[in-house]
Amino acid sequence: MADSLSASAQQPQVTFPPASSLPGAAIPNPTPAAEAEFAGFGARFLASLVDGMIVGAIYFVLMITVFILIGVTAASGVRREPGAGISILMLLFQGIGWILAIGYYIYFTGKGQTLGKKALKIRVCRVEDGEAPGYTKAFLREVVGKMVSGA
Repeated sequence: MADSLSASAQQPQVTFPPASSLPGAAIPNPTPAAEAEFAGFGARFLASLVDGMIVGAIYFVLMITVFILIGVTAASGVRREPGAGISILMLLFQGIGWILAIGYYIYFTGKGQTLGKKALKIRVCRVEDGEAPGYTKAFLREVVGKMVSGA
């Protein structure tokens, strides 16, 4: 055993320069945001279309429900002409549609991907750590930010 210890002690130690000092080396300890590749306009546009179709389908089902209720009411002879009740019913269902649409975007963006973004492999992440933005930042992004942008 003494021979093996003396033999290993005599072998020179080989050291390599740190990877960050080599030409073309990656950034040392890169953050996820530094590694991120941003989605192009086309992918984001298609993801937005998919999300719009999903939200539109939900809204369509709500409006069909309203029209069925109006038809049932008119067929029963309760009211022969549209009145305030029907207008209130339409406003109520439109409000529900808006709440569901806003909730869809906040919920899925808070988790990092809407269904449209998931289909196109796009992810929303925080710059600091690459994690999903969370619901507060998703609200600020999807409601406040898009209202300001739209104005």
